Amino acid sequence: MPEEAFVDEPPLPHTVAALTAGRNVTIVAIGGASTRGRAVGDQALAWRARLAAALAHRFPRATVTAVNRGVPRQTAADMVARFKRDVLAEKPDLVVWE
Repeated sequence: MPEEAFVDEPPLPHTVAALTAGRNVTIVAIGGASTRGRAVGDQALAWRARLAAALAHRFPRATVTAVNRGVPRQTAADMVARFKRDVLAEKPDLVVWE
């Protein structure tokens, strides 16, 4: 994506520093069916896998792991109920809640 697409995005200084330093970065994606990857038919094509691949390409010294915690047809309350077990237990550097 072009740089100008990120003008209004938060800077995420800790994540950027970890990527730039070549550290291991764990991203946990929590959400519904699109996070899970059902719409594209293959989890490797889901947005969170593509995000991890793009970051690994841009920051080749870093190891980027994208953990998929998408569960179709859940409410926000359902997701909050499993946050500790499914998200925080991974000790993520970044959480994307779609």
